[in-house]
Amino acid sequence: TTKLDLTLDTIQDILSTASYLQMTALSQHCSSHLKSILDINNCLTVYDIGLEYHLHDVCACVEPVLKQSFTDILGSEVLVDIPFKLLLSILSSDELLVAEKDVFNAACNWLYHDREGRMHQSDEILQAVRFPLMTPSMLNNIKRSPVSRDYPECVALLAEASDYHADIYSQPLRQSPQTIPRGATSHILVAGGLTWELSHDAYSNILCYNTEAKCTSSWEVLTRETARSGHSVAVVGNFLFLAGGLGGQSLEILNTVHRYDPRTNHWLELCSMTESRMQFCLVPLGHSIYAVGGNSGLWRLDSVERLDIQKNSWSYCSRLPQPCSGHAAAVCSSHLYVCGGVSTAGGVHDLGAFLTQMVRYKPEEDRWTLMSPMAIGRAFHSMGAVCGAIYVAGGGNALLRGTLLDVSAIEKYNPATDQWSMVNSMATPRCYMGVAATPTEIFLLGG
Repeated sequence: TTKLDLTLDTIQDILSTASYLQMTALSQHCSSHLKSILDINNCLTVYDIGLEYHLHDVCACVEPVLKQSFTDILGSEVLVDIPFKLLLSILSSDELLVAEKDVFNAACNWLYHDREGRMHQSDEILQAVRFPLMTPSMLNNIKRSPVSRDYPECVALLAEASDYHADIYSQPLRQSPQTIPRGATSHILVAGGLTWELSHDAYSNILCYNTEAKCTSSWEVLTRETARSGHSVAVVGNFLFLAGGLGGQSLEILNTVHRYDPRTNHWLELCSMTESRMQFCLVPLGHSIYAVGGNSGLWRLDSVERLDIQKNSWSYCSRLPQPCSGHAAAVCSSHLYVCGGVSTAGGVHDLGAFLTQMVRYKPEEDRWTLMSPMAIGRAFHSMGAVCGAIYVAGGGNALLRGTLLDVSAIEKYNPATDQWSMVNSMATPRCYMGVAATPTEIFLLGG
């Protein structure tokens, strides 16, 4: 028996012996030691040892170390010595939290270190750079640099990115892995609305919630817009569209439409709707966004407008079967469903009949069809589609001394069978909620 000191100088001989004698425990001990001494200065040596002796768990630990210290190695020998497959994985990673210009500079430094030997790998390395996330001025600087001359594949990538920036209205329809910021996580945005104080002032804040944090303390103010209520929002390609509502300095019903890009914290004013609306639905479907029904301040609307996102223009579609406001809408299986609301041609303060109706819109036919009605008439409720079903929650369905009575019941609609069923009710009855749906969850906010 004897004692062996594990160092980077001795560990390869020990691993070779352990492999030859099939000493699994010794190999595992060496693997644990390599992971314990891993740092930015020895990580490539450790990586080579891991590859040679098939220590996959050791190799897997190297990439996070390089990502974490990426800005420190940009101009160092460590960067240019990273093996091709490892570098490609790092540059392609969503977890690489650095500016895109640093990713580009790293790619160039690595390629130019051995230009002839790495020329055949340049296409894959440069494709890992997310050029659309760079500003147009950055792209123009790269076009004038030697990189465009030395690596022709870079020219095509720059042209595609420049075209993305130039086609400003179509950007929500042109989203791809190249346009998504690194480190992006799922968030819920809440825009505007009324306070519950005596003043009933409208909010101008756009609040942001990280769904991965799962705690109320993760809410923060993201940006601001015109204070308003009774508006509607839609999301296309991670862009937020905000339209209509009651707001502005003169508290008028608006027809304006704005688009928010959370990557740049920038608002873009789009073509206004033909009609001013509040208490309506704004719903994305295909390459369009539909503004459905609502209240004009004088009467309830049965009109439906469609925004062609690419052309930034509105046009009318087939009208609803009857005017309504305070309804809810959701998309399921490429069809638009609208349910509930209040009817009659009354004004803002005139609540008519609380509707149970459900209607379906087929965009390819531009036609509305009456479906099976809900069990409970309701308005100012929320509606979301998840896992092939539509859920309708809360709202109000009666007046008591001028106050809307809240509903706690939740109904589930199966589009395949055109049938409704009751599911567990909300713990607290409420109306005027915000709603956000993920592939597996529905979030109800405020109210």
